[in-house]
Amino acid sequence: MLLLLIKHKVRIMGKLNNKIVAIDQARTTSNRLPNKVMHPILGTPMIIHQLDRINRSDHIDQLIVATSDHSTDDELTQVCKGFGYNVSRGSFHNVVDRIWCAVEKVDYDQLVRLSDDCPLKDAKIIDLLLGSIYRKARITVQTLLCQLFLMY
Repeated sequence: MLLLLIKHKVRIMGKLNNKIVAIDQARTTSNRLPNKVMHPILGTPMIIHQLDRINRSDHIDQLIVATSDHSTDDELTQVCKGFGYNVSRGSFHNVVDRIWCAVEKVDYDQLVRLSDDCPLKDAKIIDLLLGSIYRKARITVQTLLCQLFLMY
């Protein structure tokens, strides 16, 4: 899921001239597959593969993992920090609080909210979506079956 909250927009010479912060919300207490973000893929936790892919974006200036302050997310926090990622912790039951805790002390122009359930996020698609917003293109994003349609 990609949710973009825009405070204002500026475009200079084809490059987005704003501070864009991405928040990846992650928890280990999934009902369908508990601890899925920590499941290893080629020996590395899935969340790290996902964060590495998001981090390749040309437009995202800062990436923060927003997780809960519950003890079940202690290992997730340690792993993300161990790989050099910023982590913020907030309410276990309130995702809005987790996102707010992540950005309340951060200066940003745009906030991109990502969910942690897809390790195959593509930074080029994220950049394409961000760029489309500045071109005022009509965008339809479908997360089921990972389909993406852009209409110019």
